[in-house]
Amino acid sequence: MTKRCTVFPRPERPFRTLRTGAGLALLLVCLLTTASMAQLTRQPLPLTPRNLQAARVSPQVLETRSLPFWEDFSFTVINDTSHYDYISDYPLDSMWYNSKSVRISNGGWNAPSVNVATLDGLDVLGIPYSNDNMLNGFRDTLMSHAFAMTEVPEAQRNTVFLSFFYQWQGHGEPPDPNDYLQLQFLNSDSIWENVMRIMPKESFQPDVFYDTIIPISAAKYYHDEFQFRFLNYGRKSGPFDTWNIDYIYLNKNRALNDNSFPERAIASPATQLFGQYYAVPIQHFWEYDKTIGPVQFDVKNMKNQANAISISYVVNGTFSNYIGGATTPYSTLVGQATIKGELGGFMDPFERVRVNVPYENLPDTTNTSMFDPAADSIRIKLTMSVTGDTDDPQAPSFAPVDFTANDTLSVVYWLKDYYAYDDGTAEYSARMAAPENKVAYAFDMAPGQTDTLAGFYAYFPIAGLTGNRSADFTIYGETDGLPDNNKILYAITGKTLQRREVNQFQRIDIPEVVLVRDRFYIAFGNTAAGLGLDVSQDTHDKIFDYVNQIWEPNDRITGSLMIRPIFGKGIEGVVGVTPEETVTPVHCYPNPSNGSFYIDSRHYQVVRVISITGQPISFETEVKGDGQQITLRQPVPGLYILQLRRGDSFWSQKVLVR
Repeated sequence: MTKRCTVFPRPERPFRTLRTGAGLALLLVCLLTTASMAQLTRQPLPLTPRNLQAARVSPQVLETRSLPFWEDFSFTVINDTSHYDYISDYPLDSMWYNSKSVRISNGGWNAPSVNVATLDGLDVLGIPYSNDNMLNGFRDTLMSHAFAMTEVPEAQRNTVFLSFFYQWQGHGEPPDPNDYLQLQFLNSDSIWENVMRIMPKESFQPDVFYDTIIPISAAKYYHDEFQFRFLNYGRKSGPFDTWNIDYIYLNKNRALNDNSFPERAIASPATQLFGQYYAVPIQHFWEYDKTIGPVQFDVKNMKNQANAISISYVVNGTFSNYIGGATTPYSTLVGQATIKGELGGFMDPFERVRVNVPYENLPDTTNTSMFDPAADSIRIKLTMSVTGDTDDPQAPSFAPVDFTANDTLSVVYWLKDYYAYDDGTAEYSARMAAPENKVAYAFDMAPGQTDTLAGFYAYFPIAGLTGNRSADFTIYGETDGLPDNNKILYAITGKTLQRREVNQFQRIDIPEVVLVRDRFYIAFGNTAAGLGLDVSQDTHDKIFDYVNQIWEPNDRITGSLMIRPIFGKGIEGVVGVTPEETVTPVHCYPNPSNGSFYIDSRHYQVVRVISITGQPISFETEVKGDGQQITLRQPVPGLYILQLRRGDSFWSQKVLVR
């Protein structure tokens, strides 16, 4: 029997512990077991420092509204710290009152539409409500403004209903049997009354949103200060007992079975453009594989009756080709199509349909206005709009509710110097179950492709970097689909992790020539810091845990780790790179050559030239003007790696001999 540490999926309360000062909780229970150990745990991220400051200084005024009320959080700004005139990641002040302890994110699992409200055990400042690990109580509150219910004629008051969708756990930590989600109404005596309590059930699935509808017919609720609010009861010492809420609708002229809406909502982010990647090195794109797409996203039909309306969609693109830092964006209609079949045809009554829509009219890679072969990097922004809601004959009966508010989706892709599975936004933090654990992340290149790994970018959320934090990193080769401990290509020990702004990456350079081929792995471990986790796209099959000296596929965490391998010079362009981390680039020409070429700097020392198989190649150097001429003594056609040095900085350059 081997003594190990693991994490219970549903821990009993007495064992929960809090890592103080980090604003995040971690449960470690030491067991005698031979079962596989989950190396990573997923934890919510607290709100950004800028948002926290704004939350402290932005008092609200309770306003009185008229029915109807509809909110699906899709038009709430998230993950944006670039503006001071609004607060991202919070419920909108125009929709909610004193509700900034609730977090808005794209962290729902199969939500009715993009973005959900998450209630857990972190307060408005992103820290636990209590340091008492055993203290239970109410935590977050999602509260409406007041409604002038006296405006509803008495004959219609038995037709007023509140409906919403809720999710138990989702991507967060599951509520325990005695936890619950509470709905309350404010009566005419200004007393909050409990009208619904949702307790965890064994039948609940974490990837399902359940819907419910509540009548508001009692006379005590028909006053002009009526409000409703959601509260969650559970552990107050951290991000535990998670509930997600979405798609809230309050109106008259409804019935108890009225859970059908004449709309088709975009229900997920768009998938990767470059196969499994949101970003690929531009040279890899041109040299190995220029295929793209198809881009996919989910559309949820919120109608539960037969529906013969065809739904069309339009995609517009903006292409920014950067050449020497300058660019002139080019915008165009990329394409449009009609979605037919299951979503556009008839559907079974009372069955809401969620479908994955592949967009196949993709940008033309031969169009030089979109993809300039001379560009250093290319930014591609696609904006996708689903149309058809306004054509539904039932839409006018919901006026003034505008269901088209959630019909547009934008996504950015890059051709630059790195690979990225993630979309650049962390909804959660993936942390080690124990600091000594190790996890590897696989990256796939084109078959037979070999290139020089210059380093990698990694995003470590600020919440996990209290005090001095460091981590070990290892680059592995592959054998039989797993990291190979006998193929350690490079190792970094005790690398200091830097405090960055939200979703900004730290660059970690590799100052030596490291060749990678086909599939390679970046492993990190020996750290208590968390790595950013994008749950909008799932690449859990690329994650591997090191258990009992053996690499095993990850079976716990879903999502994409925010770590990005860099190729070539790979200096400019990614947020978070500071001047002291950069190396002044040099240029090599002609390239390809016959074995004799120049570099445009006299300040670099040529360290070595190696073949693509790693064999050293003899060469001669000669100063020519402001540069140097490099001549291979016995040139053979093929790809070579030229390594240069200036002080403590290294530079690797590919050269091709023909």
